[in-house]
Amino acid sequence: MGSWRSLVFILIVSACLIEGKYRDREAKRQRPHLFEPASTAASVNLCEKIPHMKLVCHCTHGNRSEVLGADCWIFNPDVPKKDPIWGAFYAHSSIETLKFSVYKPGNLTFIPTEIIHHLPNLKDFSVQYAQVTEIGSYALANRSHLSRVEFNNCTLQVLRRHAFIHHPALVEINLKFNQIVEIDRHAFSNLPNLERLLLGYNNITSLHDEVFIHLSKLAELYLQSNLIAILSREVFKGLGNLNVLSLSGNHITFVGDTVFAELWSLEELYLDSNRIEVRNLGLST
Repeated sequence: MGSWRSLVFILIVSACLIEGKYRDREAKRQRPHLFEPASTAASVNLCEKIPHMKLVCHCTHGNRSEVLGADCWIFNPDVPKKDPIWGAFYAHSSIETLKFSVYKPGNLTFIPTEIIHHLPNLKDFSVQYAQVTEIGSYALANRSHLSRVEFNNCTLQVLRRHAFIHHPALVEINLKFNQIVEIDRHAFSNLPNLERLLLGYNNITSLHDEVFIHLSKLAELYLQSNLIAILSREVFKGLGNLNVLSLSGNHITFVGDTVFAELWSLEELYLDSNRIEVRNLGLST
């Protein structure tokens, strides 16, 4: 009788262990997660310049030899999200300035959100000559010290909902010289100190009403050399502190008398190289 009880006990324990392993496996499969490198690449020195490295970074150091800045060049056409090289950043949470420059035949097709997430002191982040087509939701990992962001000469086409959100120290966003055609109505949110927004030299044809409504401190807005044809008063709603507005080199044919009515602080307005037939700007003199 005792042997039967022992056998039953063993079977029950085995069944529980198997079920537990299955549940763990299912939870991992279904759980959403950010990308993670295949390893932390502890053996890779971020600041070491070794021939044939996929990522070459020039580092600047602080008084205690900690890395404060990394200017990284990408020459390799294949640097996937899970490449071990990304793990080299994990040892340098002190980084304040991070720049990625892509040179042929190099390629970068994504924003390294997981790396940004591990850099709590990041203040300046820039990317140039990459093949990043969109800035997705929370792409910059809600970094609270971030003061400047630049995506220059990339192939950006879309700014998704909450592309820029919860960055209380952010002062400047530079997205010039891209291919932006779509900006979600809620792309910019909770940016209480943003002063400069550069969206010139893109392919923007229209702007959603109230797209800038959460940028109450914005002082300079550059939209020159796009394909904007129509403006409504609601586009600029909430920009009572705007000093400079550049709309040069667009396809604007008509400006209604209330379009700029709420821009009480406007000092400089550029509308040259458009197709305006009627100009009744509604600005106070």
